[in-house]
Amino acid sequence: MHIEKMSLPALHLPVISPIPLKVPHRHSKPENAIVPCHLHPKVPAAGRFLHWLTPFGINHMNCLAKAFPPSIIAHDCIILCCSVTQESLGNYTSGLLRFTHFCDDFNVSESSQMPASELLLCLFISCHGAGHVSCGTLRNWLSDIELWHSINGAPWLGRNRLL
Repeated sequence: MHIEKMSLPALHLPVISPIPLKVPHRHSKPENAIVPCHLHPKVPAAGRFLHWLTPFGINHMNCLAKAFPPSIIAHDCIILCCSVTQESLGNYTSGLLRFTHFCDDFNVSESSQMPASELLLCLFISCHGAGHVSCGTLRNWLSDIELWHSINGAPWLGRNRLL
């Protein structure tokens, strides 16, 4: 019995220009400072979603790499980031930065940050947000963290208490 190999069509991915990695020369506010970490290189705000890594995200990409080439996996992450305008992407990272800062303050391990438990998200909002910023800002921060989870293939657990 002779089995013919099926030929798959070539995959043509659109060219997407990368986010520049040049870090602006401005002094950051102390409340925006995070503990230096090899998973969070110093990049402009808009580059954090693409260049910051998590143990969960690395594991997820490694699992995907068993079936797909790295270029397709990277392309998926880039497309998710490009679903938000570059101008908005810089603003979207404020919740991610605040959440990372909160986790640093309370020594929450990298592996416990993603997927973030609903309790961790509630504690973050209670400590860093409620009574200090508007409800709209809190919703935006949670949207930022939810997008971060989506880019890393992590389930979003902030549904019940945070709706």
